[in-house]
Amino acid sequence: MPFVLFGTQHLITLIVCFLIIGLVPYIASKKSAEEKHIFAVSIGVLLLVHEVMQVFHAFSFGLAWYESLPLHMCDLSATSIAIYLIYRKPLFFNIAFFWGSGGALIAMITPDLSLGFPDGLYVPFFYGHAMTILGIVFGLSCLKVRPFFRDYILVTSLTAVSAVFIYVINLMLGSNFWYLNRKPEVATVLDFFPDPPMHLLILVPLVIVVFFITYAPFLILDRTKS
Repeated sequence: MPFVLFGTQHLITLIVCFLIIGLVPYIASKKSAEEKHIFAVSIGVLLLVHEVMQVFHAFSFGLAWYESLPLHMCDLSATSIAIYLIYRKPLFFNIAFFWGSGGALIAMITPDLSLGFPDGLYVPFFYGHAMTILGIVFGLSCLKVRPFFRDYILVTSLTAVSAVFIYVINLMLGSNFWYLNRKPEVATVLDFFPDPPMHLLILVPLVIVVFFITYAPFLILDRTKS
């Protein structure tokens, strides 16, 4: 059946996802450090398995071969938070935090889906994005990792450089990673932007602002303490 934005199915899916995102860290917070480590590694492994399975999903559903490449920002966020949860490298948490916190949330609220459940793309889409947010929340609440202002600057700069490479890849492959070259085929917030490539004039400053808003609670907390 066609996907209906904020329809009953969509709302139920969001409720289930957010319940899991809230409950798992809450339960884990009551556990020992060793058990928290097991939780973290488990979430990381599940995310990596999901990303590998996405390659097979692309071929199974007859998508273009380049759709199997995990180059969407949400794919990179999922991989980054998985690496952090398994190996505890802070850089990967920061990448996932800035790329995934807003990106995965927006993707879940305005998903790039034309069909709802039981279409084969529906569950993997929400599973991947919800697990990414879960990993970020788990890191913040259970592993006590957090971004600093220098991380905001670093990830913003990394995003700008990465966007250039992604844009070139899109031109070479005819792909649309990060939605840099054209708008999604279904209704999203990008519909309110100018047509590509002019939408970048709004998208780039918006990303910088969204990253800052994402970091702002920590900035306020630090200034309150000082």
